[in-house]
Amino acid sequence: MGTQIVKWVVQFAGVMIFAALLTVTNERGEIRSINLVPTKAHSAFQAALLKIRKNLTVFGHAQPLVFYTDNVAGDSHFLRECFPSLNLGVVQPSRW
Repeated sequence: MGTQIVKWVVQFAGVMIFAALLTVTNERGEIRSINLVPTKAHSAFQAALLKIRKNLTVFGHAQPLVFYTDNVAGDSHFLRECFPSLNLGVVQPSRW
């Protein structure tokens, strides 16, 4: 559905202004953040994720321990930087 929103809502003179729709939900599927971003680069949505982290602290909520993404290899390091709580209890596999 996110792709359809980006295609229909954010065109100017037939040119797409935003490349992606970032949606962050909680464990119950409730939307916590939704952002139209101009690129799929991490820098385009880093501020939104850092704001979520800050607001969780301000309002006394726990930081996330699990984060699902469709690009694990590309997003893993970035998400662990945005949410240090994702590193808790993680054991890196030993090399062969």
